[in-house]
Amino acid sequence: MEPEVARSLASLAHDFNNLLAVILANTDLGLESLGNDLEVERDLEAIATAVHRAAGLTRRLVELTPPASAGPAAASPPSASPIAR
Repeated sequence: MEPEVARSLASLAHDFNNLLAVILANTDLGLESLGNDLEVERDLEAIATAVHRAAGLTRRLVELTPPASAGPAAASPPSASPIAR
């Protein structure tokens, strides 16, 4: 893989991962403040599940880049709180 392409891919994965972290954090906040609305809880859990799937795709993208191109931040998917699991 060309170095420029590898750096771009790693950068894109890192930026996408940052967006996923924000989505997951806000989903966790919603779940924490949720009352007894099971429908909304299911919707928020579906969002958290989708974020984890997207983080897996990000991990796969990073695996395609040579080690020197993928910094540690790009290789780390967003962490989930126990609520979102």
